[in-house]
Amino acid sequence: MCLLFVYRFARVSSDISSSELMELLQSIPSIQSIEHYQVHYASQTRLAGSKSDKLLAEWTKDTWIDFGITDTQIKTYYPTLNRPVQRRVALFDKEELIYEAELQVLDAYGRALPAFHAYSADGNVTAPIVYVDYGRRGDFQYLAIRDIELKGAIALMRAGGDITHSMKIKMAQEFECVGALVFSGPDDEDALRSSFDLAKHHSAQFVSLHAGDPFTPGTSAKEDATHIPIQEANSLPKIPSLPISFKDAQFLLNYTHGYGIQKPGGFRYFSGPSENKVNLVNINKYQVKPIWNVIGRIQGEIEPHQSVILGSHRDGWTNDAVNHSSGSAVLTELVRTLGILLKKGWKPRRTIIIASWDAGEYGSIGSVEWVEDQKEWLRNEAVAYLNVDYAVSGKDFNAQASPLLDRLLRQAAEQTPYPHSNQSVYDAWKNRQRHNAPFYLTSLRQGTHQKSRLVSIPNTDSDHLAFFHHLGIASLSIGFQGNQYSMNQDIDWIRDLDNLVFDYHRSLTILWSIMLTRLSNDPILPLYPHDYALQIESAVHTFSAYKGCLDLPRISSAVSSFKSMSDNFQTNMLKWANSSLLNKNYLHNLRKHIKTINERLIQLERTFIHVEGISPDRPWFGHVLYGPDLYTGSSVLFPGLSEAMEKDNATLALWAEERIVEAIHQAEKTLSRQ
Repeated sequence: MCLLFVYRFARVSSDISSSELMELLQSIPSIQSIEHYQVHYASQTRLAGSKSDKLLAEWTKDTWIDFGITDTQIKTYYPTLNRPVQRRVALFDKEELIYEAELQVLDAYGRALPAFHAYSADGNVTAPIVYVDYGRRGDFQYLAIRDIELKGAIALMRAGGDITHSMKIKMAQEFECVGALVFSGPDDEDALRSSFDLAKHHSAQFVSLHAGDPFTPGTSAKEDATHIPIQEANSLPKIPSLPISFKDAQFLLNYTHGYGIQKPGGFRYFSGPSENKVNLVNINKYQVKPIWNVIGRIQGEIEPHQSVILGSHRDGWTNDAVNHSSGSAVLTELVRTLGILLKKGWKPRRTIIIASWDAGEYGSIGSVEWVEDQKEWLRNEAVAYLNVDYAVSGKDFNAQASPLLDRLLRQAAEQTPYPHSNQSVYDAWKNRQRHNAPFYLTSLRQGTHQKSRLVSIPNTDSDHLAFFHHLGIASLSIGFQGNQYSMNQDIDWIRDLDNLVFDYHRSLTILWSIMLTRLSNDPILPLYPHDYALQIESAVHTFSAYKGCLDLPRISSAVSSFKSMSDNFQTNMLKWANSSLLNKNYLHNLRKHIKTINERLIQLERTFIHVEGISPDRPWFGHVLYGPDLYTGSSVLFPGLSEAMEKDNATLALWAEERIVEAIHQAEKTLSRQ
């Protein structure tokens, strides 16, 4: 029994019943419409802060208004962005040039564009190459203890390995390398989507330290904001870096052959240092540039002070047909669906905020700056944030989410048909994950490996970042992923490869809209605190085993108490829901409880945010249960405690443990207060 039963009798202020609403959500989204929108977005260059980016923002705003979302506007921010001025990766034999990398990406029409790292450091260095596998801390340590000279070298690293590109650069910097090169290899997650002779853009900002505009830390990048000097931006690298293609990396690796050591497994390449030297040049132009978020608003009828937010970022490095054109196409179709519902008399109980973010590729800049600008009311009123990034890059459904949203996500996936099968999205998702060993290993590390949970914990490389990790707003990010579709191809290429691709866009639109309407319409919010408590309990056991601890008694005790309280709270929620089935008039009596219930549910995720951050050096990231690993940038359990153990710092470990215990006790109090 679930809160859907309350929803069935909640026709307050709407001319559409819940059954009619579900039929419309399943029938309105159109493959033809989605394809039309994706063609439009993919035909435009979308580099953040460019003139074409602004034109696309204006088109998005006008389109939403035409759909009936009349309260739509463009919100402009002014972060500092970089553009490449000079780049070079050249291999020399003494003074003779042997090879020079092309350092380019191609857009969907075959036009060459410069490959560079957002927020990379300027520099001109000449040094031998050292191959450091994935560029993880352990990979550098493996070479260092075997007397491979890292100081003064240029680190060559491949993408993947559960570490972000920016943290690879940070590791190279910490081990005193003078430069960094990153390439995508044939077994990396992006490899089949990227041509081997093309480089791939990424951000170089150290995501485990800070997010958003690095030049306005902690404050929104408004037009009158003070921008700190680049030397004071501690989340930016100090050594130059560039992305290179696999073809270029192979050529460079030929010159490490026979030098250094070969690491067992993985790429069978020698570490170097190479005898030949490489000249790495990276010069940028940094300047304050406007970016344009498009924000639409549908006023709630009953509880307008509570808001459900959904968004996708619009910008891209190129105008390919897979990247963020797919997310923008699905978002546009969802807005069209909402417009039709409004014209038919549907009225959401709560306010809906729709966002087309800018500068996502630079590091979720648009969404972070908006959150920092709006954080006071967001803390009080935001119910949840629902994100789509790469909407469709394959056929495998994946999700990252707060445990509060797990059950709602599952219910929506059960109600969404999986394309060209008799299965639901949930059935296909569940069946695939049963046989997915990499997913199991990742989920084991994250503490999400229970049979009931197919969801990963929210990472730090998409627009849910500030909502979840900074403010503690229940968040998720969904999409169909895989390596079927190339990142540098146009619509016709993808259509020729798979003429059913837009069926997946349509399914995602349906699933996203079901979650949105449930969160905006259900009298009692479909957020489940006991599910969260069970996830934390499992996380404690997993963390203890993964980190080799004997026990975490204080945290375990706090979780046990929270689990008991959340069980009682959730049982009462379901009891009230069931009572409404027996007597519709009970809904009148239930209304006096709804305000208190929902306020507690909304604030529950907030209790896991500590005002001092997850560690003294990382005050921006506040979520003490989930956050970026200091050395990889990937999301991990108990990030502050994990950092302390990595540093072998008992004082910091006690500091982090106290904050976890304090947060869990506060979560219990939030549910228990009268």
